[in-house]
Amino acid sequence: MMSRRSLFTSTGTIGLATAVGAASASDLLLPPAAQAAAGSKPFDVTQPSTKLFGQTSLSYRSGWQAFAYSSMDDEFLYVQPCNPDGITVAKQRGDLRLSSITASGKVSSSSFMQLNGFGHGTTMGVMPSVAHSYVWLETAGHVETSGGNAAGRQICCFRWTGDGKSYSVSDLGTSKMPYSGRFTLRPGSTYNSVSYDESTGRLLLRYRASDGKYYYEQYDADTVRANGTAPIVAGTKTIPESAVIPSVPGSYQSYTMYGDYVYVLKGSKVHNCPEQSTFDSSITSFRLDGTEKPVTHSMVSNGSVPGREVEGICVQAEGSTKRLVFGIKADGACSGSDAKYQTTAAYYKTAFAT
Repeated sequence: MMSRRSLFTSTGTIGLATAVGAASASDLLLPPAAQAAAGSKPFDVTQPSTKLFGQTSLSYRSGWQAFAYSSMDDEFLYVQPCNPDGITVAKQRGDLRLSSITASGKVSSSSFMQLNGFGHGTTMGVMPSVAHSYVWLETAGHVETSGGNAAGRQICCFRWTGDGKSYSVSDLGTSKMPYSGRFTLRPGSTYNSVSYDESTGRLLLRYRASDGKYYYEQYDADTVRANGTAPIVAGTKTIPESAVIPSVPGSYQSYTMYGDYVYVLKGSKVHNCPEQSTFDSSITSFRLDGTEKPVTHSMVSNGSVPGREVEGICVQAEGSTKRLVFGIKADGACSGSDAKYQTTAAYYKTAFAT
């Protein structure tokens, strides 16, 4: 395996793109976080949740699709649909805005990156270096079904700059986006999405294969960046989603990985007004080696916010703080899928299973 130092001092190929420029010490990746027995026990998804921050207006008027914790800056990075022609158009074209928000819900309106054509952004990851954070995300968004939303056929990694500029898929690996690349881990697959686990340095890829089914696979992030592709991590296996996620109400929304466990968020949007107290949403945890029975917990909300929908899940792991955090998007009014105003709230669980 190529070392983290050589990953960022090489000017050779990175995936489907080329590394641009000479690396400095600030570009070197940190080793995976030294967290004793990280993820050796799962979060107890059946325990009550605590509010992290309430319904908050983000950088753009849409709610977020996914978010991930940045240990470099002690904040969350998130992606949301963003296009001047509206939220629906943004989803169809795969246009996303990447921004930051603190754990108290403070949004930076000037620090963002516009990512055009990248995809739906259901899941993401943040990888720390000495002085920068790098984002893992789907890319090469493509509409797979007529009238549907764009979804990634590849994954990518790039430096978070928050420079307020717009980027396209073709900018990956060029001087416009140095130290970036895009990668095809499963040729011919669709609906690619990726999560990054800082405690292990591994990626978790979710994709739809030619048989129409979804699968999860683990990859070493360093190997992917160095070689542009990689085999799945030795000793791991391809996991059919149907084998670990029960048939519960709601659509797939997002997932994250921490140590030995994966957490999958499902849910459907509640359209009716006034709002009902329950809505179809759940979190399922499963062990990557398949030695434990998956645990699913259906969630209940007593809120009265219109258009609720669970969106995004990640792990906040910093020192002694370990949180499984998920988001709930809401429309400002009962105005349909392209609401003029959306907000996002975040909740977390801290208890581990005994």
